[in-house]
Amino acid sequence: MAALDDLPQVHPMAYGCSIFIPISYLLVTIWILVALYFAISIVLLFGLQQGDAALCGIWVWYSVVFVVIMLMMMILLALVFTSRKQRMTIYFILVVNSHRKELLGL
Repeated sequence: MAALDDLPQVHPMAYGCSIFIPISYLLVTIWILVALYFAISIVLLFGLQQGDAALCGIWVWYSVVFVVIMLMMMILLALVFTSRKQRMTIYFILVVNSHRKELLGL
């Protein structure tokens, strides 16, 4: 238990509050991209009604680029989430052990 004696006195939620900031920015970016995709898709689908080949081509390429960007974002989200989850578990164990010692007066 000597390794736990060197831990700083930190509130248990301190790591939990700061650990999800990058994930929340990534999620907000994904939701904004999804909203923009649907908004622009509605506009470009009017090209299908009018039979405009240029608007149809733009919509197809826009969809392909969107799928590629969203795949990269989802992979990044999965990587960030798995790495943060492991770190959060380690921090939680260390911080809870230090506060247990403080509460028990050890």
